[in-house]
Amino acid sequence: MLKRIQITQEDKITKKKTILFDEMSESDLFDITYFEKDTGLKTTIYISKKNDFCEIVRYGKMRTIAHLEKDKESYIRILDSQGSVDIDVKLLSFQISDGKFVAEYQIYEFEQLVSHFVFTIAHLNPFS
Repeated sequence: MLKRIQITQEDKITKKKTILFDEMSESDLFDITYFEKDTGLKTTIYISKKNDFCEIVRYGKMRTIAHLEKDKESYIRILDSQGSVDIDVKLLSFQISDGKFVAEYQIYEFEQLVSHFVFTIAHLNPFS
């Protein structure tokens, strides 16, 4: 069944909200592949049905893997032809309810906060 899926990322530092995807899809909340609205990059999101982790993979010249896991170490790994770099991430919240997934996380560099995001996937009324 077709559902309207909206994927957003809100930068809590700059107060900027970006709509990454907002279209009709047959995807469920736990396994979504889409092409980002502004960049055209293919992105795959997998959310554990146990509600304990999610993985967001962006494909392009550089592949970015965000692994957000409850009660364990989270990270962002950036891979390219030269190798890979891991970035420290602190998962603040992770919840699924009423057709909505929300993860709030912070990115650190040398123990300094550099980014703070809220990532949301919502199944919306197709007519809204």
